[in-house]
Amino acid sequence: MNLSQHFDKGHKGQQCPNYHHHHVSINTVSLDASVAFYKVLGFHECHRYSDKAVTIVHLLGLGGIVELFCYADSTLLPFDSGGVPHQKRIGLDHFALQVADIHAAYEHLREFRISEVAVGRTGIHYFFISDPDGNRIEIVKDARQFP
Repeated sequence: MNLSQHFDKGHKGQQCPNYHHHHVSINTVSLDASVAFYKVLGFHECHRYSDKAVTIVHLLGLGGIVELFCYADSTLLPFDSGGVPHQKRIGLDHFALQVADIHAAYEHLREFRISEVAVGRTGIHYFFISDPDGNRIEIVKDARQFP
């Protein structure tokens, strides 16, 4: 039974739990560069754990946490390794941060390998930046109103 069948069969008529974003976890090769990058986006360090194998940093901001992992004995492959387009990879493609003024955000983040501001198929204005490890972050202005 897949998850959809489970909820369709076992939870009809019951209210869905109140889920909300908690964190996005990212492996990094340079903890200092990543912490500095996410500070530019408005995050601040709220927790740090370290042992011989790994350092984990939690950065709090914008209603959630970016969790950075930096392994002592690990060689991470870049996201774009293997020649497979990001749309064809299984796993995290990007995460998005919403702003009130897309053009002000574009000017603020211009130095971070940026794409042009565009309007997506769903009507959202957006552009992409990359963190120091090449992880894609979408900056969006979504003025849609949902019921």
